[in-house]
Amino acid sequence: MLSVTFLSGAGFLCIHYTTPKMYEKREPFKLNISSKNLYWCYITSEKVRSVAISEDGEYIVASTYSPDSSTYLFDNEPSISKTPSWAFSNGNTSGSVTYRSTETLHYNEYWYEYEHIKAGNQINFSVQSSPSVISFAIWDQPFENLPTKQRNGTDADQLVLTNNQYEYIGYYLKPGSSINYNFNASDQVDFFIASGQALYDWNLGGSPTFFVDLQNTTSGNSSFIVPTAQDYYVVWYNEGISSVSVNYIINYTALNVPNLSVADFHAEAVDIIPEQTFIVPNEGKWYFFVYFEPMDSPEESTNIAFDVTYDIGNSMYAVDISANGDYIAAANDNNYVYLLNNSITNPKEPIWDFLGDNYFNDIAISSDGNYTVAATGTGTIYVLNNSVSDPKLELWNYATGDIIYSVAISANGDYIAVAGWDGKLYFFSKNSSTPLWIYLAGTKIYSVAISLDGNYIVAGTYDGRVLLFNKESSTPLWSYSTDGEINTVAINADGTYIITGGSEGVLYLFGRSSANPLWNYSAGASFGGPDFHRCVAISQDGKYIAAGTQDSLFYYFERSSSVPLWYHTLGEEVNAIAMSANGSYIAVGSNDHCVYLFRHKIDTNPPSEPLAIPGYGIFITIGLTCLVSVILIKKRTPAVSLNFA
Repeated sequence: MLSVTFLSGAGFLCIHYTTPKMYEKREPFKLNISSKNLYWCYITSEKVRSVAISEDGEYIVASTYSPDSSTYLFDNEPSISKTPSWAFSNGNTSGSVTYRSTETLHYNEYWYEYEHIKAGNQINFSVQSSPSVISFAIWDQPFENLPTKQRNGTDADQLVLTNNQYEYIGYYLKPGSSINYNFNASDQVDFFIASGQALYDWNLGGSPTFFVDLQNTTSGNSSFIVPTAQDYYVVWYNEGISSVSVNYIINYTALNVPNLSVADFHAEAVDIIPEQTFIVPNEGKWYFFVYFEPMDSPEESTNIAFDVTYDIGNSMYAVDISANGDYIAAANDNNYVYLLNNSITNPKEPIWDFLGDNYFNDIAISSDGNYTVAATGTGTIYVLNNSVSDPKLELWNYATGDIIYSVAISANGDYIAVAGWDGKLYFFSKNSSTPLWIYLAGTKIYSVAISLDGNYIVAGTYDGRVLLFNKESSTPLWSYSTDGEINTVAINADGTYIITGGSEGVLYLFGRSSANPLWNYSAGASFGGPDFHRCVAISQDGKYIAAGTQDSLFYYFERSSSVPLWYHTLGEEVNAIAMSANGSYIAVGSNDHCVYLFRHKIDTNPPSEPLAIPGYGIFITIGLTCLVSVILIKKRTPAVSLNFA
């Protein structure tokens, strides 16, 4: 849930310290929208953070945020009014999520985070910046919803230019802004207004074109209207032998400046905000922004340090399910991991629980159900043998020292890959807490995935790289660079195909043998985010692909074409996707509080058509009405015990 964004013109373009390519979003009418693929939708009382599905698609498991804080199990039978087989909750209303980091912002960039929190809960925060001042705001809307304002300013001073010397004043301005200049010099000078590139070329001895160009003059008094959003440099240059004094007054008008004053809390042009507390007035998503306003400081970059804690209550953060659906691993931000079976009991109780050293950020269970790997916000990796013990003891643990975003485990549990904020990809054997190898990416790694056989590992980084590894070496087989963060990655059973997506809104399909994408698809909105790294999925044979965006679209592809077979519009952004082995069932979790099951008929003897669900398209488009569902409790023979070699 983090991003660094660069504001250009009247629009807002995501960058990651490089200028992104712009991709044109395909118009939805060119795709095949299909409500018939929707088998059912279950509405929870909170947004859905994580989903998983058994290999045959028979069982679907999902988890939710606080205060619901539940794990739900569903079957795959189509239904107009779906109810879970059971629900398990061990959450409470207390809990917090902390964002703490030191980052570098370049001018006109902002950093943000957000969480869904209840009215009356609090946000504790402190911020520092050096060497430049920054602005800070807390608001219940994203940055791009901020209104803009006009900002006027004046710079006046006297310059003394010696032989072959120049001085300048720089402004970052957007179209329609203006620079009014008035100066008088004691002798002839050259005066010009230039872009950053033109000033650089001129300084190297080139002859670029300037917006305003006055040669050998002693005065100037006029206005310049800004045509495009960029830096503008007002320059005086003394080419003569004698020193020249220049007295100037510059009046500028800056248009479309973000107006942070509408936010519920804001502080502008400060280098420190001491620790304080904000009480949330209404439930919803609450954002904080650290913004480097280019009009406030002459520096091109500044280092920010922030510590922001959201009081959100305990959430069931992540779930996973064994291949046969018999066992479910769940983790929450109250520091617990739970192992449950799929037997229908009321109340639902875990087989065991395990207490870690901090909130759990991600979890994965081996396909055979024998092993679980889970990672905490403080960077501790726990590997658990799922055989029953009381109290539950880990097989081993390993401390990385920083937040772990993503964990993955091979089908038999023999190999484990984890990665996070420290920019390292760790590869382990389940038999030892000493990594087989570590790869240093030099930047955060948001997502990792491992082939079922454990032979291939794919990772996606904050600086936009897709990295493919063989288990035998920490040297990547290949690396591919994109123009945004890679938030989400998936790999098929034998590592033949890799699918990735990220903040630039482009989906990439790769073959194992080459770093050149087989195809890409531009959706125009981010696939996943740092906390939502399971927003793409691929069938075990690599033939079918599913992906979800932060603008609420869910896409389904066949590998042979970059044109989606069909798509579906959800109520809000997609948080997680899981696909059955052959790609016929797809589970989706969304911020609209819904768990969805989609069906794509690809087998030779498919089940009967799903029940018609009248009005679903309209129902989802105009918003989701809260429903109260009664959980149907059925008697069922308990699942068989785990089989350990």
